[in-house]
Amino acid sequence: MAVATTSQLAQRLGAIVSARHTLADEAARPYAIDGLVPQAVAFPGSVGELCELLRLAQQDKLAVCPWGGGTEISFGNLPERLDLVIALPRLNQLLDHQPEDLIATAQAGMTLHTFQAHLGVHNQFLPLDPPCPERATLGGMAAASSSGLLRLRYGLPRDLIIRMVVAGAGGTLSASGAKVVKNVAGFDMAKLYVGSLGALGIITEMTFRVRPRPLARRSALARFSQLEAARSMALAVIHSELLPEALEILSPRTLGNEAWGVLALFGGGPEIVAAHAKRFIDRAGAAGAQAAEEVSAGELLLEQARRPDGGVAAVLAQASVPLTGVAPVLAVAEQLGAQQSCTIWSAAHFGSGAVLVAADGPEPALGQLLLALRQSAVGQGGSLVLRRAPEGVKRQVDVWGEVTGGLTVMRRLKENFDPQRILSPGRLAGGL
Repeated sequence: MAVATTSQLAQRLGAIVSARHTLADEAARPYAIDGLVPQAVAFPGSVGELCELLRLAQQDKLAVCPWGGGTEISFGNLPERLDLVIALPRLNQLLDHQPEDLIATAQAGMTLHTFQAHLGVHNQFLPLDPPCPERATLGGMAAASSSGLLRLRYGLPRDLIIRMVVAGAGGTLSASGAKVVKNVAGFDMAKLYVGSLGALGIITEMTFRVRPRPLARRSALARFSQLEAARSMALAVIHSELLPEALEILSPRTLGNEAWGVLALFGGGPEIVAAHAKRFIDRAGAAGAQAAEEVSAGELLLEQARRPDGGVAAVLAQASVPLTGVAPVLAVAEQLGAQQSCTIWSAAHFGSGAVLVAADGPEPALGQLLLALRQSAVGQGGSLVLRRAPEGVKRQVDVWGEVTGGLTVMRRLKENFDPQRILSPGRLAGGL
C-alpha cells in the first residue's frame, strides 16, 4: 500500500518513533538533498526503531536516505526520488572499548569528535580526520568514505573498520567481521558498505582499529615560488627517512600568499618529531625554498588542506591520480582559475595522490571548469569525483565520471541487496 499524503506518512512514522522525533512538511526542508525535500524525517532512538522504519519503507516503497551529520550529504548523484530521511544522531552510544587490544565499537550516529574524546581518556585516537569532526558521524564517514590528511600514514576508513552491523532494505540486521584485529575468516563484507552512500543498507554500528595517540606533534611549512619545486620537495620527503603523518601541497590561494606550500605533520615521541621537523626544514632550504619553518598555526594550515576553501565554495572536487599526476592536475586547476570566471583553491594529499579543488563562480563556468579538470585527471591515469556541488552543476557534470569497470557487479549487488530500489536510489555511479 502506498502512502497517499505526508500527513498519513507522519502518522505511520509516529507509531514507530515518537512525534517529537519526526519532522514533516516545512520542518523537513533543512533535510533536502539536492533540492529534493523529503516527505518526512525520522530520528530513531534504537536500532529496533530503525529496522521498523525500513520495514515500513519497503512495504510502502518509500525512497530512503540516511543522514548522519550532513557534512557529506551533497556527495552523490541527484536522487531519483526522496520520501523519507532517517537521521541517526540519537544512535550515538559507545558500545565497547578494549584499550589493551586497541579496538573500540560505537553506534553510527556518534560524532567523530565525541568518539575521539572517549578514546582520548586512554591516550588513543581514531586516525581519521575529515572536515567538521564535531558534526561528522562515524556512520556518515564510512558511508561516504570520508577521510583526510592522515590517510598517508594510517589509511582510509576501509582500512580501520574491522566489524560492521548494517540494517538492510527490509529492516534485517546483518553483521560482518569480528571484534578481533586478526580476522581472516570469510568475505570482508564491511568493505562493501564503505563508500556506498547508504545504497546497500544503513550502518548502525562499527568496530574500529584505533591507535595510541602520539606523544607530540609538530608541523613544518616550506614555501616555494614554483609548483615544480614544491612537487620535488614533497617527492623527496616521500622517498626519505622522514615519516610524516601528513604531507600536503597547498596552492598560493589556499596558503594565502604568492607561494606554493609544502606542509608536513610529524607525530610520535618528542625527540623524534623534533628531529624530523628539523630535517624537513634543512631539506627545504637545500631545495631552494623561499622560507621553511615550524608553524605554530599548524592546525589552521592542516584544516585548510582538509577543506581548502574553508567550506564556503559551491564546488569541491577530488581527483585521484598517481603521484606523477598530482602536480599536472594542480597546474591545470591554477590555469583554469585564471581563464574561467571562477575562484579556485586547491590542495593535494601528496602521498596518496588525492587532489582537492574547491571552486566558486557562475554555474556554467563551474561546469566547464570541472569537465576540464576531469579530462586532466583522466589524462594522468586517474579520475575525478564531485564531493560537493549544487544541483545545477550536477546536471552539467556527472558526479562520478565514466565507470570503466565493475559497474555490472555493482548493479547485481544493488539488485540483490535492494531489489525495490528504496535505499538512496540513483546516487551511486551509473545511477544505481
